[in-house]
Amino acid sequence: MGKKQLKIKKTTQSIINKFSSPFKNKNNHRIISALLILISIYLVIAFISFFFEWKSDDSVVNGKSITEVITNKDINNMIGGFGAFIANLLIKRWFGITAFLIPLITFSIGMKIIGFRILRIRKLIINSLLAFIILPIVISHFFSNSVLAGGVGIFTNSLLNSIIGEIGTTLMLIVFTLTYASILFDVDPSNIINTIKNIREKITAKKKDNIIINTELKKDSLDINEDIEEININTKV
Repeated sequence: MGKKQLKIKKTTQSIINKFSSPFKNKNNHRIISALLILISIYLVIAFISFFFEWKSDDSVVNGKSITEVITNKDINNMIGGFGAFIANLLIKRWFGITAFLIPLITFSIGMKIIGFRILRIRKLIINSLLAFIILPIVISHFFSNSVLAGGVGIFTNSLLNSIIGEIGTTLMLIVFTLTYASILFDVDPSNIINTIKNIREKITAKKKDNIIINTELKKDSLDINEDIEEININTKV
């Protein structure tokens, strides 16, 4: 039994080593990094071009397969048929403007592989997943923009409106957005309350100062008026 377990361990270890060995090679690191950075640049250009050309490309891309779109010569997207198809899929049909987080993730991973850490990858992925859920619904609910919200935002917003109503959806989105912002920026609610209190104290202190200044100015003006009246009386005499 002991020998069999050792053989199984050795075989599994060898399989793991064979699978992971390409990822340990520095040259492969550079190739993967270059591919991820290139994909990121392509996606950004395709996404930006989409917002200028989506109306003209929509009839060509909508409801068509990727092979039909790629072979079509009437595409106006700067990255061609592939860029138009991917942009239409990720922006219009799925995540809206939130899709710009995808090239940010791939670019950050690509840079991390070659030793340049732009952002914390784990934190970026977690925050991006939350953004993919919350932001499309927020855009669809508050701004009613179908392209910026994407299909996911429109569908989820209409589903929430039918379940809990528009007011319920609004309240839920406000709570979720504030919670997401506090997680994203690592904000402590007690610090927010303290800052609000400090602002109120400063405002009240300024109001008191203004009242004191105004009363002093009134006194000064009254004194000046009295002096003027005395001068007028003396000149008459």
